[in-house]
Amino acid sequence: MRRFDGARLTALGTLSLLAFTAVAATSVRTGTPPETHYEGAGTLTHGPASCTSFSGDDGTTMFIENIGDFFVGDRVYVSGTVAHNAELCFAHAGLTLEDNEIMALFEGVGTIGWGPQTCLHLMADSGEGFFIRDTGGFLPGSRVYVVAAVQEDSQMCWPRIGTGLINTTVWEFFEGSGTLVFGPQGCTGLLADAGGVFMLENTDGLLPGRRVYVTGLVVEDSDLCWPYVGTSLHDNTIEPLRFYSVAPTIRMEK
Repeated sequence: MRRFDGARLTALGTLSLLAFTAVAATSVRTGTPPETHYEGAGTLTHGPASCTSFSGDDGTTMFIENIGDFFVGDRVYVSGTVAHNAELCFAHAGLTLEDNEIMALFEGVGTIGWGPQTCLHLMADSGEGFFIRDTGGFLPGSRVYVVAAVQEDSQMCWPRIGTGLINTTVWEFFEGSGTLVFGPQGCTGLLADAGGVFMLENTDGLLPGRRVYVTGLVVEDSDLCWPYVGTSLHDNTIEPLRFYSVAPTIRMEK
């Protein structure tokens, strides 16, 4: 069993506090905020003076020092140090990601299964296969939508070397037919043929009573139909089917 040295932890904490205080003091003197770590998914974009910028999915926009073999328009996952008022782009000082790593970003639907050495594996609908360690609790056989950084020559299934997915975010993926129904607050829901009722982010103008085929990300405790909170399908596609039916009204507790 690992033993924790209280005195050592206290000393380390004191040193960390002193270091933070020194950085903060320097920042106050120079008027420059301290450097911070950043990692996340986003898109490479055109910045001023033909400099490449990174536009994060979280709304962050900054110049980027290392773009590897990627090009503007590529979806990527980055990690690095954020410097304020850096002059990476000539005559355009600003927020800049320095000393950064950059990896391709996978975004897609697939099925979790078993790979070699009983390692978990994602077989994407695109035909690509990836080792995957963090499945968000989903088991082999599950249909999922995954957003993750692509790690080449991964050793997560040692001694097998292959392409792996890291820093994963995983959602259950729904695909099936059903009938559009009246939900709470005037929202339109899907009464799935396989069971379950889902509020829909996108109805494409189709009205309750219509038979449809829907795919989308299953989001629990969604406030898509506020103040009702329940299970919804986000980023969904919807296609009308041939037959109509009488649309029931689904009553749900708030």
